[in-house]
Amino acid sequence: MARYEVGAIYKIDGKDRTYYVRLLTGDVYGVFEPIDGEICEETFEHTGYRLYISTGSFAIKRGFWEKVIPSPDKEDTKRWRRPPHLVAFTPWDIEGTLNRCNSFDENGNTEILSKEEYIDCLKKGLISNILPMYENVPGFLDRSYDDWPQSEIYSSILYGNPEHKRKQAEALKELGIGVYE
Repeated sequence: MARYEVGAIYKIDGKDRTYYVRLLTGDVYGVFEPIDGEICEETFEHTGYRLYISTGSFAIKRGFWEKVIPSPDKEDTKRWRRPPHLVAFTPWDIEGTLNRCNSFDENGNTEILSKEEYIDCLKKGLISNILPMYENVPGFLDRSYDDWPQSEIYSSILYGNPEHKRKQAEALKELGIGVYE
């Protein structure tokens, strides 16, 4: 059985590319921006996260996701701490999402943020993407990774009746995100 190691970097094979994630506290994984250069700890030290996913440890413990770099210090939970707020975002109800401004703190508790804080977290990509089944993670990354977070934000604006589309567009304008026909 593979070792579950906070701070370690794991490889997730997608359809056409490989993604690298660092296991953070609370079963949250920071998915790195595209990697340029050698796959080594130094490269990852200078590469930010593009998005965050939360899923159980089954894929690691069963070896489905390969550990490529062990944790430089698995005891340093402050260093590998997940962001203080990951916001709840439902792209099919942007208006409702903006009215609720829910986030999850480091302990997984729901917390209400001010609208300004919420929008700031959303624009930074600090979105809580909870995927209960590890099998869904590669497909999610294949769909969302390239244009994150816009791909998630725009994912449902094209669907629904005209009234739903209008409300979604108004909510996006409130976020300061342009909407195009």
